Amino acid sequence: MTSETRLAPPSQEISQAQRTAWLTVVKAQRAALEARKVELEPAELHLVTRFFLNELEGKGLRTVPIKPTRAMLDASLAALDPGNRLGEGRVRPRTKHRWRLVAAIEAALDWRPGERAERAKHGLK
Repeated sequence: MTSETRLAPPSQEISQAQRTAWLTVVKAQRAALEARKVELEPAELHLVTRFFLNELEGKGLRTVPIKPTRAMLDASLAALDPGNRLGEGRVRPRTKHRWRLVAAIEAALDWRPGERAERAKHGLK
């Protein structure tokens, strides 16, 4: 799934968990910069954090919670439903594990809705 398909429509309400996912990364970024005596304005910190997360995803990495969410567990279980794997014959356990993990990661909270909400809240571009 590409980052474009992960974007929620602007009219869609975001959950508190999505907002918290974004704010947690911003706070961690701020703490890391402050530990090195680097201070950024809120708008700059916002841009640096967004750039950082986009770079991670561009390299195939994603931030996910340590404890899987209900959506992640449900996606992992649904990954092996026969309707989701039409035409697949017998597959190795390793392949099944990969399908489950990819499904769970794709279902993890996305930081983008929280980022958009905070950007709108603070009038950032």
